[in-house]
Amino acid sequence: MHSTSHVAINGPNVIHETIDGEAVIINLMTGRYYSLEGTGSEIWSLIEKEASVPTIVEGMTRRHGIAHPDAEHVVVHFLEQLLEEKLIRVDAEDEAVACSAREEALASSSRLQTSGFPIPELRVYTDLEDLLLLDPIHEVGDDGWPVAKAAGSPKD
Repeated sequence: MHSTSHVAINGPNVIHETIDGEAVIINLMTGRYYSLEGTGSEIWSLIEKEASVPTIVEGMTRRHGIAHPDAEHVVVHFLEQLLEEKLIRVDAEDEAVACSAREEALASSSRLQTSGFPIPELRVYTDLEDLLLLDPIHEVGDDGWPVAKAAGSPKD
């Protein structure tokens, strides 16, 4: 991921809600659901605003008093995890991916873990995949849901 990329939630296939500081996320295409707390939830709230990577890094640097290079490596690594799970998307012009960023992020995260910085953790749950894929959650329109098709109308 390029260090100047803008990231956004990969809607409409990804739905989410933050309750008491915990972000709960569902990928409707895979049936997986996720949990983010602490710094992960903080980063998710910035992603909701379609923030750039530098904005997210700056927010984490200010809020937690950590060095900018360390914050950048950890944030980029975390964003790559979210991207791999297809929870976020990167602006089309920003799709360059830096392979070395992941290795640097792992080195930084071990240093930060010992300094007390809470590393963002993406918890992945797969126990409801089959159920969520069988009966996906749908957005409700003005007409409500489900809306019966008129007799003789073509199928979608």
